Amino acid sequence: MAISSCGEVKSMLHLAMRLSYISTEQYQNIVKNSNEISKIIRGLIKSLNPKK
Repeated sequence: MAISSCGEVKSMLHLAMRLSYISTEQYQNIVKNSNEISKIIRGLIKSLNPKK
């Protein structure tokens, strides 16, 4: 669920940039942070679902 929400945020950010609600620099910074958050979430999910 969290990974999907992160992807949804990225889509809305792209739209916000295209409509000039945010600058390209703001878009790039937020997407960079979003990518880091996605990595953290994936790591958390892996730690909670150990391999059998």
